[in-house]
Amino acid sequence: MQNLEAGGELQSENERSMWHGSSYAAVKSIVANGFNRSLCGKKGVAYGKGSYFAQNASYVGVAHPDESSLTLFLLSRYSVKDYTPVHEGKMYVTRCRVLVGMTTLGTSDMVEPPARKDNPEFRFDSTSDRNGTVVVVYKDDQAIVDYVVEFA
Repeated sequence: MQNLEAGGELQSENERSMWHGSSYAAVKSIVANGFNRSLCGKKGVAYGKGSYFAQNASYVGVAHPDESSLTLFLLSRYSVKDYTPVHEGKMYVTRCRVLVGMTTLGTSDMVEPPARKDNPEFRFDSTSDRNGTVVVVYKDDQAIVDYVVEFA
């Protein structure tokens, strides 16, 4: 992927499969009701005030080799351990289909994507980090959950 400059464009991608980390309660609500960007921002808003998705699962959880068994554990960055008796310290991430469309570099003060330079009447569809590996969407129907992954 190419690097983005402020106002620069990344190639258009209609749909990408991406990861989203959250608490069990939030994941349960997202699965039942969809994403709700009015609840976003609890873990930061570096690229805009919307719903965040990562290209790699290692961004929403960190892969760490256990020296004794050489298995991989996901240690949370954005998912939250749930200590209720039924969940016993498990964490959750979702694999989602995200409508990325035309994206540009985001900033923390954005509440919607900026206008496109080639056609100011239209806005970008999403914002992202410089590499396009973290994408922020601003419409609740731009993402849908395909899978919920539970791990300890």
